[in-house]
Amino acid sequence: MTTATITAKKVWTKTRARDIRPNDELRDGIVLQVEHTSRHVAVTIETATGRQSQLIRADAFESVHRPLNVWLPASGGNEEPFTTRTGRTFLYCWNQSLAEHRYYDVGRDLILDESEAWFHINPPADCADLH
Repeated sequence: MTTATITAKKVWTKTRARDIRPNDELRDGIVLQVEHTSRHVAVTIETATGRQSQLIRADAFESVHRPLNVWLPASGGNEEPFTTRTGRTFLYCWNQSLAEHRYYDVGRDLILDESEAWFHINPPADCADLH
């Protein structure tokens, strides 16, 4: 589970080269393309002077400037919070940088994946009180 962060800030983080993805910002420029091999990551980046290719060891750490997890209400911002059968308040959200939908548990300030949320949306019949 990831703590929800609803913000547009970017931060520098250390990440393994194998986890670099398009649109990440490296110190030298913006990542346009990523190709993985078993030992290396080939990245094409857009720099101030043009495009460059770099080969980085897959297990090396790189400083990456990327948006924090920005979870916004899905459906173009039109989703409304709803109460689940177990009494929790959820909001269906979208994360553009991850291209994923998840549920935000408002009361616990957590982002839940589909399986975690589904348990509260449609609980088994033998789970009467899960507040």
